[in-house]
Amino acid sequence: MNGTYTVGDYGIFDDAYNTTTKLCTEIENADTIGNDTKTQLSDGAIFMGPCADSIVQAMGQLSTSLNTSNSDLGKIKNYLVEVATAYKAGDTKAEKIVCELSTGTISSSSTGAILLVAQGELGNKESNGTHHKYEVDNGAVVLGDEQPWCAAFVSWCANQAGYDTTNFPRFVGCGTGFRQFKNAGATIHYEADGNYTPKEGDIIFFSWSGTSDLDHVGIVKSADANNVYTIEGNTSNMVAEKTRPRNSTIYAYVTPNV
Repeated sequence: MNGTYTVGDYGIFDDAYNTTTKLCTEIENADTIGNDTKTQLSDGAIFMGPCADSIVQAMGQLSTSLNTSNSDLGKIKNYLVEVATAYKAGDTKAEKIVCELSTGTISSSSTGAILLVAQGELGNKESNGTHHKYEVDNGAVVLGDEQPWCAAFVSWCANQAGYDTTNFPRFVGCGTGFRQFKNAGATIHYEADGNYTPKEGDIIFFSWSGTSDLDHVGIVKSADANNVYTIEGNTSNMVAEKTRPRNSTIYAYVTPNV
């Protein structure tokens, strides 16, 4: 990364926001200059400032997981504009996304796209209805009130990240989702085997009874020998980051083909 990110450096972020918005528009229109500029930004030949660098990184992360059609580039543009606008307004969730991009906490792999989306949803909860979109716009089944929505949250994030439904099925039930991933050819790692370190973007399935009856699902941020660090929906009735001990309540990790 070029430069050093400073929280609250809105002047630099303004430049990144405006330049990236213009650049996305050029790329959408198949503008040669826009594509050349994107390449130069990726190579570090042009430097707009530390926050600009983080937004270019975000573009690259989302681009790798999306098709290069104009429609999908439009999704990239809209997502970055939304984050940039929220950040400029002092939104702490957007600020955290920019911080994590700047420090490399979220990597440049295609699996980082779903984490970018999930990170922006932290704090949404049942008590104020901000969770409702996961119930109705998950790409699988519309859920009623009082139904568990952890799986719907994961599916909603996959929708927003632009993952295709062949490799990343949409689901609202944990057992159903696990079976769909297996059928889609995703790589399955069972925690009981003890030979895998979960990676960002893995989907983690839980069984509170320690059996194959699955109760909960989330998205992996990172892991070490003792814990897995996740973002989950419907945990204490909200979207939150969790630290999960690596024990028998974790059934398996799924690495989708994204």
